[in-house]
Amino acid sequence: MTAQTVEDGAQMDIRAGEEAAPKGAEQTRPERYLELLGIAADAFFEGPDFAAALAFVSRLVLAEGTERVALHRRNADGVFEIASVEHAEPSGNAPALRNARYLALVAETREAVVLGGLTRSAAGDGHGARPGGSMFVPILSREGTWGVLEFVAERGNRFGPADLDFARDLCKLAAAALANADLARRANAAVDELRFLADVGETMVETLDLGTRLDRFLRAVVPRLADWAAVNLIGDDETIATVAIAHRDPALAEVVERLRGPYYGNSETNRGTPVALRTGRSGLLTGVDEQFLRLHIRPDTYDDIRALGGDASFVVPLIAHGRIYGALSAMRTERERPFLERDMRLIEELARRAAVAIANARLFERSSTVADAFQQASLPEKLPRVPGLVFSAYYAAGRREATIGGDWYDAFQLPGGRVVISIGDVAGSGLRAAVLMGCVRQLIRGAAQLQDDPSAILDAVDHAMRIDYPEAIVTAFVGVVEPAPRRLTYASAGHPPPLLRTAAGEITELATIGLPLGLRGQRASGTGTHLCDERSVLLLYTDGLTESTRDILEGERMVRAALSKPGIAYAPNVARALHDAVLTDGAHDDVALLTVSF
Repeated sequence: MTAQTVEDGAQMDIRAGEEAAPKGAEQTRPERYLELLGIAADAFFEGPDFAAALAFVSRLVLAEGTERVALHRRNADGVFEIASVEHAEPSGNAPALRNARYLALVAETREAVVLGGLTRSAAGDGHGARPGGSMFVPILSREGTWGVLEFVAERGNRFGPADLDFARDLCKLAAAALANADLARRANAAVDELRFLADVGETMVETLDLGTRLDRFLRAVVPRLADWAAVNLIGDDETIATVAIAHRDPALAEVVERLRGPYYGNSETNRGTPVALRTGRSGLLTGVDEQFLRLHIRPDTYDDIRALGGDASFVVPLIAHGRIYGALSAMRTERERPFLERDMRLIEELARRAAVAIANARLFERSSTVADAFQQASLPEKLPRVPGLVFSAYYAAGRREATIGGDWYDAFQLPGGRVVISIGDVAGSGLRAAVLMGCVRQLIRGAAQLQDDPSAILDAVDHAMRIDYPEAIVTAFVGVVEPAPRRLTYASAGHPPPLLRTAAGEITELATIGLPLGLRGQRASGTGTHLCDERSVLLLYTDGLTESTRDILEGERMVRAALSKPGIAYAPNVARALHDAVLTDGAHDDVALLTVSF
């Protein structure tokens, strides 16, 4: 491997360290370096403190004829800063600033730079005699050069090929340790976010009272995502009202309560909540100062809004089923914690869930069948429209009693055109089962934004469930459909296997293995792949479809027979046609069906 060698200011592309090692060099040095790399690997990967591990490894390197090891860390602006220095002598000099050009060269080329030849400082930096050899070796990440390790040889010595190979391997170990730590951090953050969304989702569905729902919702938003927040809804008479508001400081409770009721702002203004209600688009407002408030806040509420504080507002419309119900306003003090892109995405996701909760509450107020209203509102409002694919779905509540069930189906499109499909069944019934059903469905959606392996998606949901719902058991199937090659990648957690009908009418069962969510643990299922023929039909269903007659084998035979019929397989709504053909007397248990026609 080549490196860049700089000598007396001239740059040449020659073999790294060629003719640099003094004759008679110790033959066991490569063996010693292998030993050091083993020690370094243990240090980097055993604990979370990378800085301490690097300092420990650097001190070992100093004992091998190196005078100084320095870490130059690249900051967010791309500028290198000295993060740490280990020196053989306590009074050793820090790296000279003139090294910046070599650091820039390493960052640009992502290759090591070796300096050699000079015995006195040519830059007049006041350091006097300088070592005869230096190496600048990059620590690389996916984004580029994370940092550079500078190695300075003892006075009068030069580094050789074995030294450079060791330095490179050490930097590769450091890069792997950093990547490992970053993956762990991302995974922990993703799990934390999924748990947070699940917790908020539970608050949205565990009560039917809208005011209670929104108060609990805001207690989740504040203080994690905002200093204070408010939900402003449009009434039947088109007026805006502040129906929920929360502040992180309990001492302001009286102020908060005074702001409940008619909207505290100017409804005709061109900023903030009124704009979100008119356009249906989110907006970030900064520089919310006294002049802004004078223009856009009602005079009688001005003092109270000033008392709540905050100079930056992120306003998100609450939209469900194509209707704007209101807006969520989240306020922060920008200089203390500005809104980041990740924060705003999370607030928008919370607003979507709040909007569904509001829509559900309105449905409950107008519906005589609470169970049916809840279930329908919890299922996706519409199925994806994707060239080459046609989706149909149907849900039917069981006739046993008017209780809320835990069956669901879902289909949504990812960036790039792939479609995630899921279906599942929560053990039990009632409000708790329905709460868990909504949470699991949303957990699958969230996990699918982070990874596209169905088995890994189920693993992530299982992990979150075992923390928050340790007694719950859920069967589920997750698939990822690629439209162009008609490829289905799938995994199951104890759910009935899907059926695939070919254009010739043959029925194939897609083999699935895997324990239900809640029992899955480390025994994850594998991921299956199937290429679907043109005009084939994929059927996903819950066990209410086959167990209605109390004879599962007969139920499965009836489903296969119905799916094989062209009149059913190519009906305008395949799922509804299958339900009606199999369950001629209606479903005794809840049943959900989802079909994909290629």
